[in-house]
Amino acid sequence: MNWKKQNAKIIVGTLIALSATQSFAAGFEKTVMWSGRWAGVAGAAAGAVEGADSLFYNPAGLVQGGEREVSLNYSPLFTQTSGAQTTNNEKLDSKHLTKHVFGATSKININKDIAVGAGLYVSGGSGSEFDYVDFSGINANYRDLKPAVKSDVKILEVGLGGAYRLTQNLSAGVTWRTSIAQADFSSADVSLTSSGNALINTVFKEMKGENYEGFRLGLQYANNEKTWGLGASYRSSIDLSLDGSASGEAEFAANGANLKMTGGNNVTLSTAFPQQLNFGGFYKYNEHGTFFAEYSWTDYSENKEIKISGDALNLATTNVLAGKSIVLKWHDAHALKVGNEYYFGNWALRTGYALTSRVTDKSNVSITFTAPSLGHSFTLGTGTSFMNKTLFLDISGEFSTAKGDGARSNGISGEYTSQALGLHTSIKYLF
Repeated sequence: MNWKKQNAKIIVGTLIALSATQSFAAGFEKTVMWSGRWAGVAGAAAGAVEGADSLFYNPAGLVQGGEREVSLNYSPLFTQTSGAQTTNNEKLDSKHLTKHVFGATSKININKDIAVGAGLYVSGGSGSEFDYVDFSGINANYRDLKPAVKSDVKILEVGLGGAYRLTQNLSAGVTWRTSIAQADFSSADVSLTSSGNALINTVFKEMKGENYEGFRLGLQYANNEKTWGLGASYRSSIDLSLDGSASGEAEFAANGANLKMTGGNNVTLSTAFPQQLNFGGFYKYNEHGTFFAEYSWTDYSENKEIKISGDALNLATTNVLAGKSIVLKWHDAHALKVGNEYYFGNWALRTGYALTSRVTDKSNVSITFTAPSLGHSFTLGTGTSFMNKTLFLDISGEFSTAKGDGARSNGISGEYTSQALGLHTSIKYLF
């Protein structure tokens, strides 16, 4: 076989396989993030959050709450996705994965009008993993290469913030964000060439990057009696350049021959963590109960592609990455969150629901990310305080689901699902 001719003709097929990664195509942040308290009301925190966790939700709330606080949050998430990968209407189930989401924040009031805070927390992440995907049903010669189809994205932030009480009712705040991103991706697809089909597996591994230029701004207003209030926060967009390595392998249907790609020692993937706006409020309808609501917009249509640069990744003498990028078809994310909190003595009962618009394009679906449909999140939680209201314990459960029909970039179509179970826990101490 003329390998140079063969490899040149499957470059297009390789790029299709790269596109199948869709590493950020469904967005890479949950609608309901960490916090046992605020997860209980579906994350509708912008208008009411106070204290240390305001670093993440709305920095204007830093000046509220206790004079000195430490808040520790841990949210294990159990996720699974499914969909069609090798043939139409296939239902391939991913591994059950556990994601570890956390937030550790603190704050101190300098005086009654000024507060500062610091924290380390998860601000984004997504992914799924399908091990040993079997393509032999398409062709028996795909017998050796059983590739993983995987995406794993984590975004951590170090936040340093401050807030100022402008008036008795109005406060403003800012958080400076240092973002640290880590990712691993593996894609696999069959592509037709002039010499027949080839199964192509492309892997980006140990991708890492930082950005020190992000910020979050916030405003909060509450009436004198604090029976109602409003809040808004803005998160700036940041560029993310992830550096790591790339590798790949091809298996040919004609005879089952394998060819490994060479090079790819230093590769960069470039995209953005987009800007976001949140508007929310609360209304205390009696001495025991409070209603929360929030609308969130995230500019995911900013992410039109993932640019690829760096060392050549070669099939024989051909660099399959030269001048190429991964085209995305994202849509902006719109989320509506509502929640209720009712106190029975010293115990709170919290319920919440969040509706998220479809972000993934129906013609550009990936089995490792959110399904191309509306997302629904249901939450239920409780909490109480001890030691004369200096120690607070909160816990909330979450169920999130999305299900919809769509097609991958290579035309394979089917029903895609995403599900997650979360347990959000928090402990806060006021010094």
